[in-house]
Amino acid sequence: MVKVSVIVPVFNVENFIEKTLASICNQTFSDLEIILIDDGSKDRSGEICDRYAKKDSRIRVFHQKNQGITKTRNTGIRLATGDYLCFVDSDDWISEKFIDVLVAASDRNNADIAFTNHSIVHHDKCSYREDYHQSLYTEPVEKNELLCQIFFPAVHGKIYRRSSLMNREISFLEQKGYNGFAEDILFNFEALNGAEKLVFVPDEYYFYNRDNPNSVCALPAKQKANNDDRMTVLAKIFAIASKLPYRLDISPTLKKIAEQHIRWGKEDMARKFIKSPFVGLNESEKNYLLEIAADISGQKTNFAKRIINFFRR
Repeated sequence: MVKVSVIVPVFNVENFIEKTLASICNQTFSDLEIILIDDGSKDRSGEICDRYAKKDSRIRVFHQKNQGITKTRNTGIRLATGDYLCFVDSDDWISEKFIDVLVAASDRNNADIAFTNHSIVHHDKCSYREDYHQSLYTEPVEKNELLCQIFFPAVHGKIYRRSSLMNREISFLEQKGYNGFAEDILFNFEALNGAEKLVFVPDEYYFYNRDNPNSVCALPAKQKANNDDRMTVLAKIFAIASKLPYRLDISPTLKKIAEQHIRWGKEDMARKFIKSPFVGLNESEKNYLLEIAADISGQKTNFAKRIINFFRR
């Protein structure tokens, strides 16, 4: 029998966690190992997890001092024993056949990663998205282009064959000064570039909740720290890409990923990028992205060129 380990990092989500857990426990696929890691919650989240564990023997709860999302997810990976891993955020939920159809598709196609659609939940209203129109992804270029989609870079909405990750020792980034923002795109960049095949399954949905005011993505006060993390992640992606035999083939995707993060991080991110050496970029990538950053930072064209030329030295 195939078993799936569902990893749920939990932190101060008492208003959402019950819906999350109900959606996992009510899956039509029953052979689950549900790993709940309470990352030092200050509200009733941990108590709610313990209560659900008493009702469902598939649930294991671990309480720890706050360590952040990357260490918490890595703890879940270490504890997991399933054939597949599935990450669900503790304020989101999944449709009832979500795991069933992804496991079936992965087994049928011998895929290392299976993924499906997202629905954005905002003000209790669902907006269903269907961003993918191809079933199988096997070529390096088409696999990496998925990272430019709005939701594919996230680790939720997918299942991963655990042996594929373990054989290549893939985990979430942990290093001094890194706070865990944009951790998922780096994880997926490594995962898909080591995967032989990815399969998309239509009709089932991961429900991404935007009604949590405490979400890291929703806190303006953290944006400068988030931009520092963006820089760390981009540097790691380019460093890993430099070792790939098809590095030049995926250059357009690498440029687009970097450009997206520069634009999302706005002026602060643009200034950080201009001052960064970014040794992993080739000359055309560097020129293109520096011009994007100079434009976003609000510099006039001739002054921007002087800045770019200065940092090229």
